[in-house]
This record gives sequence, C-alpha cells and structure tokens, in this order.
Amino acid sequence: MLPRLLLSAALALVPLPALADVTAHYAVGKDGLSIEADDGGDWRVEVPGQFSLIRRDKLDYIVLVQDKETTVFKLDDLIALAKPKLFGAHKPSDPFTTARFALTDGGASEVAGYKGVRWNFGPEKADPNGPSLAVVTSKDPALAPIGAVFRALEQRVEGLAAGQFGAESNFVATVRRLFESGTPLSAAPLIVLRSVNTAEIDPKRFELPGPVLDSALLDLPGATDATTSMVPEAPPLP
Repeated sequence: MLPRLLLSAALALVPLPALADVTAHYAVGKDGLSIEADDGGDWRVEVPGQFSLIRRDKLDYIVLVQDKETTVFKLDDLIALAKPKLFGAHKPSDPFTTARFALTDGGASEVAGYKGVRWNFGPEKADPNGPSLAVVTSKDPALAPIGAVFRALEQRVEGLAAGQFGAESNFVATVRRLFESGTPLSAAPLIVLRSVNTAEIDPKRFELPGPVLDSALLDLPGATDATTSMVPEAPPLP
C-alpha cells in the first residue's frame, strides 16, 4: 500500500503537459479561412482581407475590412443588427420554419489526414437519393481547441436561429448535436479542412487593430453588408 501511495504522490507533483496552440486552415469556396486557438482560451477566426473574429479576455470582437480600412466592433452588437438580414427571410408560416431534420451516420471518413465520421444532414422526409449536406466531424483531441471555437460560434448563431423556427422544428437541436459530435473537418462544398499546425501563436494575433467603435455606426446603410456576405449559401435541400 505504501509504495502505491508514494507513487501517487510523486505523480501528483509531475506537471501536466500544457495545452498546445493550434491553427487550422480551411478552404471556404475560393477563400481561405484560418482558426487560431491558444492555450489560454483566446482565439481568432479570419478570412484575410475581409473580416476576423477575435476572442480575447473572454470578450468577442469582429474586425471588418472594407476598402483596406479596418473597423472593430463588439460581436454582440453586430449580431443584433445583422439578425433581420440573416434570419428575417422566413416567416413563421413558412414550411421551412416547421420542418423536421435528421442527422444520420454516414460512416467513417478522413479529411486532411484526420479520421472522422460523415454525417448526412437534411429534412427527415427527404428523398434518400436527393441532395443533403454532408458534414465530417472528428473527435481527435488534437483538434479539440478548434472544435471549441466552432461550438462557441454555433451557440451565437443558435440564439438567433431559435426564434425563427416553430416548436415543431428540431433544426436548432439537430445542428447542436452535429457540432457536439466533434470538430468539423468539412461541410463540402462550403468548407474543407486543408491543414493543421501546432506552432506557438504570437500573442499579438489576438490584439485588436484599433479602438472598439460605437455600435451606432453599424446601423448606417450598408454597414452590415460585409457581414451578411460572409455567410455562404448552403446547397438546396430537398
């Protein structure tokens, strides 16, 4: 018994390995998208020349790039103003708002050298041979920090989308299940993982490039156009 106690005490004194910084590079249509997550909980999502999302000190910001000029706002402020454009197209009476969705296991898959599961996402009563969105997610622990970023962003969108679907729809719950299944590797043709590296990330990557502006500036005509154009158009579902 004594040797075991001594061994346990010795192991308790051994420092646990620190979480590694992780950077994932995705292709988003013709653009590239990078997600950087450091071991302190800060992260950065960027499409160069268009926008970046930055979490630092548990607060989220969006950096918009228009005509080579950058502006910084709180992400919550922009989401509040973009909501009508992003989700206002569907009325409560539209069939889309009451549709039931299914998430089915399509078997093992691999993207950029990472093993995962292929999920088929689409309406429950869809034609089995019709179009659906195929999403590959991975439980690989090396990708966990990237998965945490995806879940944080999904939760933001979930809060917006919840009010657009009736009680009959399970859309929000199904999307939540999808993101909880692991780190997204691909949702072809929308986004596809290309590479991952664990090089140390310069802390300056999480610094804001300018002062945080008043949200009232976002309410100007065309101010949220850059944001709504970020959202890729999903392929038609049956």
